[in-house]
Amino acid sequence: MHRFDSGIAFDGDNTRRLTLSNDAVLIVNATEEGCVERFKAIFILTGDRLRGLVALARAGERGVEVRQQEQGEVGIEAAEFAMQRKHTGGPQFAACALVGLSGIGISIAKDDGAAIERGADDLRDCLGAIGEHETQLGPRIERIAARVEEQTADAIAKLCAAGLAGRDDILATPEERFVQFAELRGLARAIEPFECEEEASRHGRSVASREVAGAVTLAGIALFWRSMRRSYPRALLLSTLFLCIAGIHAQSTSQPIQLSVDVTDAPRKIIHVVETMPITPGEHTLVYPKWIPGEHGPTGPIDDLTGLVFTANGQQIPWRRDDVDMYAFHIVVPAGATELKIKLDLLATASPSGFSSGASTSASLALLSWNTVLLYPDGAKASDVMVTAAAKIPEGWQYGTALTKKSGDAYAPTFETVSLEQLVDSPLLTGHYFRELPLAPEVTPKHYLDVAADGPEDLEIKPEMLAGFNNLVREAGALYKSRHYGSYHFLMTLSDQVAHFGLEHHESSDDRVPEKTFLDPNLELLSGMLLPHEFTHSWNGKYRRPAGLATPNYQVPMKGDLLWVYEGLTEYLGDVLTARSAIWTPEQYRDALALSAATLDTRPGRTWRDLSDTAVSAQILIDASDGWDNWRRNVDYYPEGELIWLEADTIIRKQSGGKKSLNDFCARFHGLGGDTPPKVVPYTFEDVVENLNAVVPYDWVTFLHERITTKQAHAPLGGITNGGWRLAYSEKETPYATADERGGVNAWWSLGLKLGDGGKVSDVLVGSLADKAGFGPGMEIVAVNGRAYQDELLKSAIDQAKESSGQTNKGPIEFIVSNTSYFKVLKIDYHGGQRYPYLERVKGEKDVLDEILKPLAPAKK
Repeated sequence: MHRFDSGIAFDGDNTRRLTLSNDAVLIVNATEEGCVERFKAIFILTGDRLRGLVALARAGERGVEVRQQEQGEVGIEAAEFAMQRKHTGGPQFAACALVGLSGIGISIAKDDGAAIERGADDLRDCLGAIGEHETQLGPRIERIAARVEEQTADAIAKLCAAGLAGRDDILATPEERFVQFAELRGLARAIEPFECEEEASRHGRSVASREVAGAVTLAGIALFWRSMRRSYPRALLLSTLFLCIAGIHAQSTSQPIQLSVDVTDAPRKIIHVVETMPITPGEHTLVYPKWIPGEHGPTGPIDDLTGLVFTANGQQIPWRRDDVDMYAFHIVVPAGATELKIKLDLLATASPSGFSSGASTSASLALLSWNTVLLYPDGAKASDVMVTAAAKIPEGWQYGTALTKKSGDAYAPTFETVSLEQLVDSPLLTGHYFRELPLAPEVTPKHYLDVAADGPEDLEIKPEMLAGFNNLVREAGALYKSRHYGSYHFLMTLSDQVAHFGLEHHESSDDRVPEKTFLDPNLELLSGMLLPHEFTHSWNGKYRRPAGLATPNYQVPMKGDLLWVYEGLTEYLGDVLTARSAIWTPEQYRDALALSAATLDTRPGRTWRDLSDTAVSAQILIDASDGWDNWRRNVDYYPEGELIWLEADTIIRKQSGGKKSLNDFCARFHGLGGDTPPKVVPYTFEDVVENLNAVVPYDWVTFLHERITTKQAHAPLGGITNGGWRLAYSEKETPYATADERGGVNAWWSLGLKLGDGGKVSDVLVGSLADKAGFGPGMEIVAVNGRAYQDELLKSAIDQAKESSGQTNKGPIEFIVSNTSYFKVLKIDYHGGQRYPYLERVKGEKDVLDEILKPLAPAKK
């Protein structure tokens, strides 16, 4: 918990002011979301004026008193600003701004100027740029201001039936009734809003209850009136007072959505939901989340939403789906209704493919993505909609989540009220076979590995793998020099019944891998980079996010033009962290890099589609099939983005003589503002270039544009060659390449074929010998050289067809293939032997790759 130890102070003429007993830099250290929200308005409105005070302090005029009227006017502006934005705790902050802003300013003026200037800069970084904040919230301000005016008029009408004279009567002696109202609720001090409620270890709790908020506001208004009414025009004070009253009224009637999710039938593939939403009579449109963060497309599983029933005043309300937007539902709430009850079921019957819309349950576990089980008001900002969520899980199961339990028991927890944005960002993993393992216990904030599996034997993680995950926590901190979460949970699902993927969140990650990952060395090797990748997204993707992906809610389409940064840089950093954490050896890192680079180097689709278009087209490519994928191109911004950022890293190292690296860019770009709570700081292409140039001046604009917009036949391999290595091919398959085959044969660089288990053709390289022979995706090889197909027989046939010294004119390899029940003989005249990629060391060149992979964190004793 971080508290502001404040008090009311008096000067010579008995004017009340609010002062801070500690210096103003204390504000910067506040990690509680509620406190940050309260100071946001005051900082934006008064930043320049506070800097004026800093200038006075630095000049030695520490006792300078700023004119009381000017400070009071700033206080009124800050109050109005807070109310218009309707922040959590807005009315409380408004009252305190009115009472004490002048005192805060004077306190700052009397403090150390240099320290305050640093504090102001840190606070600016913490809260985000002024212009960006204004741009994002500007349109909302106008709408909210109009509503505030209406609420003010309504409050005046109700409280002052006598009209203007009545208002004067109220303002004549407001303090007695207001202070009495506050005291009835046990609030002795008007400064209470500046004291933050104790925060949970993993995230911020709500600042105060609705009733207390109103009482505190009224008490603050009373103190404000006592100290200011003689110095300011009555009209200005009048409007501000009723603005605060209107805010009290609005806040007292706004309650969070209550969301109750019953997961007990998840093993039977159905989830039951009851949602209770505050409502007003009239027409409303409710929406089901469509564009899911991290999935880069309209992937909300609307087809699995069933049993939808709306009820108000005990009566069922008809609903109508929008005939254009399938995710929107129109209703008319009857007069007198204040609450809307929504019942729905989610069918958990999806196939084990895709992302959170795919299969997420088995007989022994379930992963609940909250966005799949709720509706919310159309047009609402996700950060403004508050939700109190509860879950009912099967008896005997355990759970893990970044949410904080507020009440209930182990099988029916109710979680702290959070914004819809934070709820959707905090999935819940539950299962019968479950373990929670603390990671790197010496590190603060705390990190946990929460694992659910289909069987108890699948939970037995090897000590060396667990050690690697511990190292990951340390290495990430050393790289980014910041953490943007209260705690972090790796939610790891070990099951063959669910979709396999990774999905990032601010304070957790949804990591789904095959059931035997902890037991099978090949699966362990292939999944080694998953947790480092998703963990990296907490900094790159969640905290720093492309402006086109930083949408206000889940209905606004996302723009993926910078996914080569969001995903490509994460792919690079995630793989590097995997090696630095000793989850992979350096050799395994190089083998994985070689396989990826060689695949990109033989993708003819790059001659017609540049990398930029794969990012812009993410929403239509994310679920594309494997067939002819090399001609279509897929989500190449992942692996090719990795090559681009590897090259950028080597350029920085070379240009700086080894003194700088991409590590410095990460600390600057992703560590902006130091440690912070979860929040989004958007960026543009220009921001990326600016931060790269701040590390090492270079023509980064040209470099990046060439890499993402040029249609070139070969992949950008400059990072590998700059690193002292080159892409080469051998008849011997690397262990990583063998693991990646997963029961098939990768004859991509020999025949031009990629085969799945049982000889099924998954893809054919355009222009290859297999392509010219007539092979196509979906065909199945029945026989090779007259023998029933087996993987090893195909590899043997390739070896036998190789022309060695003294042996020439060997015949082609003969295949019998099945194509939708039709059989055909196809021949490939190839004699080059098996061919697999690897990285070969270049003699005489510095091993920069080895330098990149060296751990940054001190070795753990």
